[in-house]
Amino acid sequence: MCEVETDRSNAELQFDNMISIGNSSMYSVIAFITLIVAFANVKGLNLQTKLVNVVFRHGDRTPDNNGYELYPNDPYLNDDFYPFGLGELTNNGKMREYQLGQFLRKQYDKFLGKVYIPDVLEAHSTDYRRTKASLQLVLAGLYPPALIQRWNAILKWQPIPTEYIPRLYDNVLLSDECPRYLNEYNQVLELPEVKEELAAFDDMNAKLTELTGKNISTPLDMYYLYHTFVAESFMNLDLPDWAYSLFPYGRLYNGTIFAYKVANYNKLQKRIYGGAVLRKIIDSMKAHVNGTLKAGKKLILYSGHETNIASLLNTLEVYRPHVPEYSSAVIIELLYEGDKYYVKVLYYAGIPSQAKEIKLPDCEVLCPLEKFLQLTADVIPTDEDMICDKTKTESYADQKPNQNMNRNLYNVINNYITDGV
Repeated sequence: MCEVETDRSNAELQFDNMISIGNSSMYSVIAFITLIVAFANVKGLNLQTKLVNVVFRHGDRTPDNNGYELYPNDPYLNDDFYPFGLGELTNNGKMREYQLGQFLRKQYDKFLGKVYIPDVLEAHSTDYRRTKASLQLVLAGLYPPALIQRWNAILKWQPIPTEYIPRLYDNVLLSDECPRYLNEYNQVLELPEVKEELAAFDDMNAKLTELTGKNISTPLDMYYLYHTFVAESFMNLDLPDWAYSLFPYGRLYNGTIFAYKVANYNKLQKRIYGGAVLRKIIDSMKAHVNGTLKAGKKLILYSGHETNIASLLNTLEVYRPHVPEYSSAVIIELLYEGDKYYVKVLYYAGIPSQAKEIKLPDCEVLCPLEKFLQLTADVIPTDEDMICDKTKTESYADQKPNQNMNRNLYNVINNYITDGV
């Protein structure tokens, strides 16, 4: 009895002493216990990565004399940018893409494994030399040969096959060239509110027309001039003195942001452009869940342009006004925990080479797959939306399509993803 009373007294004394330390200590204990409980209930402790899709921009490039960029008064109009050529990756651009590959290696090292296995990867690019080269560089950074694959003692590189769709048939990454999209885009330009917003740039565009020797009047005119300055400035070339009041920030930048807005103005535009690659990404995730994804598939890469980045972000309703940098990327992960699948979106800035998680509207960073599908349902193109005969456009009017191609979908949507579906 006496021992019990003693133990009780000691316990009460210890408790009294703890109280006497002060309320702050008690709050700390409570906070610590709360943290433990919260930590135990947080989703993500046992998340498994199941599939990763990456859409990225090519690296730094030279100006492109495609009739849109270099202007008559451009001091570099007659420069061939030896040894790179026009519209091609610079050395800095090559390094930036290689670093993206290294980032992906660090991010998904355990998921992918050290050894390159062909069935693990799909790698697609648009039909541009700079995007094809960018894809090779990303793969070089992502898959340096493991010892068992090292075929050259001094060359830490291995060949990895890639795929592309000819521009005439690409209705996924280059769907902004499709007649239905172009028709909708031209109708948007005629909207009174769009005309009013464009008119706010009239005085600047009139001055730019005089300075460049080229008519500057449309959103695309401002866009191309801005990207000419981007390419030249990243090569450390001096711009005309008048350019620095407009670039990299200023009214020309605002005009370029307006161009992205007009290009993704309504649901139909979003379905046809950003929605096309999003449909392909969603198809791959559904195939994984249904067990029809090609065995071992873990990573699907798309090497494209900054318009692909802006359009995909717009389609996901997470675009914030900016010009996507060289090597920027949208990363969409399919994750699994317990008996549920989740989708997580990350944005790799390119400059700097860092990624951040993106919270989708009306969902969490870890968005349940079912919720993600619901939120994106109205921006996923139908088969009718995907019909794309570019020979009906001015840019491709003189080209004859391959009669053996599927003239409706060109087999672009599903033929790389699943077996038997």
